[in-house]
Amino acid sequence: MSDPVDAIRRYLAAAAGPTEEAVHAAAAGLAPDVVVAGTLGPASGREAVLAALAALPQPTLVAGAEWSEPQLDTDTASVEGRLPRGKPFAAMSFRFRLDGSGLIARVEQRAVPHPPPAPAALALTDEIREAVNGALANGTPVVLSYVDAQGAPHLSFRGSTHVYGDDQLAIWVRDPEGGLLRAIEANPRVALLYRDPGTRRSYQFAGRARAERDPSVAERVYAGAPELERNLDAQRRGAPVIVDLDRVEGIGAGGRFRMER
Repeated sequence: MSDPVDAIRRYLAAAAGPTEEAVHAAAAGLAPDVVVAGTLGPASGREAVLAALAALPQPTLVAGAEWSEPQLDTDTASVEGRLPRGKPFAAMSFRFRLDGSGLIARVEQRAVPHPPPAPAALALTDEIREAVNGALANGTPVVLSYVDAQGAPHLSFRGSTHVYGDDQLAIWVRDPEGGLLRAIEANPRVALLYRDPGTRRSYQFAGRARAERDPSVAERVYAGAPELERNLDAQRRGAPVIVDLDRVEGIGAGGRFRMER
């Protein structure tokens, strides 16, 4: 009969660091018809599960996790891995079902979210500033959400979005006759989203947008937009929009955060 605790530890080691050696070691603890349900190597059948583990990126989501001791209960076992700071989740929980020989017959994975962070004063960090200002060049342009006067929601990419101040964003709107300026005149509430899947960093912004008429503001907003956006409106027919932020939250290099005005 297989040692279920050893089988579980071998599987977790492969899920955390899927080297050829670790995946090979995990094979001995898996039942032929094993099923894995979750984000880390989901598959059915031993060979498919091993192939899915081997295909996981290095490092995986649970790399560096601190694992609890397996809690055995007849034909099931549970383990939780506390994840290092900066990961998108606080922990990953695993539930194993064992067959009569002590082999792993099923694995169920569940992400444990972080507790809500305590709000801090709203002041955009250098990290956020660099990410937003470089979003278009990075291939991760900011998405803007607004609602028009008829109550219809709209989403659009806004490559000109950049940081205007410690608690403000700016957008150069190339088409002043488009729907955005009319919409924010009736309903200034907007939301913006930045996400970089490569770094797993994401920022959500909520605030109040307003069109600016001051020529000096227009000059500064136009100059702050990426060069590509400026070239698309070389005659400067557009208009500046300033977003006064009320809330910023997301996941940065230091983990989850929330800032409020």
